[in-house]
Amino acid sequence: MKKMKPGCLALGMAILTCMISPAKSNASTLSVDFSDSDADVAAGYAGFVFSNNTVPGTRTYLSGTTGYTGLMDTGSGIGVTLLDPNNPSRVFRLVDRGGSDLLLRDFAGRDGALNQAQDLSFSGLVSGAYSLTIPLSDFGNQVGVADVQLSVNGGVSFSNIYDNLNYGLNLGRTAQLNFDADGINNVIARFFVGGNEFGVTGGTTNNINVNRIFTINGFDLQGPTVTQSVPEPNSVVMFGLLGMLLFSRRYHKS
Repeated sequence: MKKMKPGCLALGMAILTCMISPAKSNASTLSVDFSDSDADVAAGYAGFVFSNNTVPGTRTYLSGTTGYTGLMDTGSGIGVTLLDPNNPSRVFRLVDRGGSDLLLRDFAGRDGALNQAQDLSFSGLVSGAYSLTIPLSDFGNQVGVADVQLSVNGGVSFSNIYDNLNYGLNLGRTAQLNFDADGINNVIARFFVGGNEFGVTGGTTNNINVNRIFTINGFDLQGPTVTQSVPEPNSVVMFGLLGMLLFSRRYHKS
């Protein structure tokens, strides 16, 4: 019996390679910019666009679209909601200061929100470790402190994260929250403007620009690396290739 010809061997190796192709792993990030128009959304960010003095509501972001790389949702995208938990129909401000920094030029927040809660919540996250970074800047005059809490069980309970977190005028101000999602419940970051919710209180206000409008410019959510299986070739094609290989081997027998 003759040896299998190099062409047949190569074909067989190609089939084997297809069958055992390794899975791909992708680092996951969702970057969102709160803005009053699509034209003002920062490059590389997904827009959460709403008009000033309206209810922000919920936006859903799908893997592969602008601002969302990798995969960290359970199948229907990541839902992002901005609201007042005590009054979901309450309107928010969307203040646009202008300027070339599209991420920091505009911000979302409650007006006259001293001692009032504001929630930034996430649904659809896969189980794993996350890091949430939120820029809290203003080019104008809004400034203050906020107490920050975090819930990973859909709001059943909250942990105290920041006591008197500074926000506003200083452009380097941010909040960073690290958490583990369980793949089932919503994750909620809750902000209390004025810093009177727990610990040291700082709720002085002049009703113009101190502890009045909380400044959330957007956020970057870094998620776990999710393994994605590489689809196998169509079964009909696979069997066809195997058949060709076997036929070629039989044809070259002595």
